Amino acid sequence: LFLNINLKTQRGQALLALLVLLVIGAGAAFYTLVKPASSALERDKITTAALAQAKEALIGWSVARGVGTGSARPGELPCPDTGNNANPGDEDPSCIAGRLGRLPWRTLGIPEPKDGAGETLWYTLAGSFRKSATPASNPINSDTKGNITVYASTTASIVTSEAVAVIFSPGAVVGSQQRGTASTTCITTGTTIPQWRCAANYLELSGGVNNATTNGPYITGTGAADFNDRLLVITTSDLMPTVERRVARELLTLLQQYKTATVPLGYRSNSGDGVYPWAAVSSGASTLGVNRGRIPGFDTSPASGPYARPVEWGTSGTPNLPQWINDNGWRRLVYYAAAEEQLDRDITCSTCSSNTLRVQKSCGSTTGQLDAQVLLITPGPAGAGRPVTYPWTNWTLYLEDSCNNDNSNDTFVWPTSTAKDRDQLFTIP
Repeated sequence: LFLNINLKTQRGQALLALLVLLVIGAGAAFYTLVKPASSALERDKITTAALAQAKEALIGWSVARGVGTGSARPGELPCPDTGNNANPGDEDPSCIAGRLGRLPWRTLGIPEPKDGAGETLWYTLAGSFRKSATPASNPINSDTKGNITVYASTTASIVTSEAVAVIFSPGAVVGSQQRGTASTTCITTGTTIPQWRCAANYLELSGGVNNATTNGPYITGTGAADFNDRLLVITTSDLMPTVERRVARELLTLLQQYKTATVPLGYRSNSGDGVYPWAAVSSGASTLGVNRGRIPGFDTSPASGPYARPVEWGTSGTPNLPQWINDNGWRRLVYYAAAEEQLDRDITCSTCSSNTLRVQKSCGSTTGQLDAQVLLITPGPAGAGRPVTYPWTNWTLYLEDSCNNDNSNDTFVWPTSTAKDRDQLFTIP
């Protein structure tokens, strides 16, 4: 078309100008249609990344707890930041179950997480996973469950009734929400506080479920003019397998240190110097002659040899068993087995079926067989069939594979389940 325009005439020049205007207009219309969609997509990407970073930071912080002394323990989560602290991003020193507040990013050691609307993420946690000054009365372990309910788009569809924590992206202002510094009566707390501290000015209601409610329930909902919350849920299947790996690896290190400490005391096993403790069966104490059961907490044995007395944790050069392991019930949840050749040879092992522990790919097969000195199995987070009160000797309620939960010999298999909450097996080769 342009080739047929004579630019030397006024008519040609006018026609060309008209065509240019038409092209510019079409381009502007296309930009108007495409740009908002592109901007929304970019905001969504920012929100998704912020939520993922927050989840990763919470789990990482939780797993690292329990280093040093005090009541800190793996599995606990920080309180939200409700704005009462001098420094934004610091967790509150204590909180009620299900308290709503902003993600305590400074406590977690990450940059302030903002969603695509530039708003800081909000957060709540189940009461059973809060920090506690008396952890023995509020243990956190593989049996601990969350209790926060989260619905999908409607209350007819539930995401989980056992959420450990929920992270919220509040999005832009919706309806009559006010996020300034003026004081307001906050329906979430029932108190008069600045607008920016009130969850109701950030989180909305959908399908009769209000996300600005302490302890839930909450709803992911469907985006609408009056609802733009985005939620990310943390469950025990997200948190506990990583916590269990932390616990198991620390226990393996302690057991190795225990064996090393018994060398100068003169205790000997069939494989050389130093011994591992006998297992516990129905209490926290070692049962002499038993090599399979649970981690002993006291009377750890050996109880014979040159001194004919138990070698307790934290005595005669042995390491201390961290208080959080005792307080939170990890000893009764972690399956422990030691090879006969690594135990006190002055005492007959009544339960040993082999000199060593054999770990195989499947029951009845020697494929991929590994011999081990010590073996630990963690049970994964509690499912519906896990009892509230624990049976010390019933491993079928904890371990999935029949060659592991029978507790009848020294042959085991690598856990076969591929689920996130599967058993995990750890060894000292």
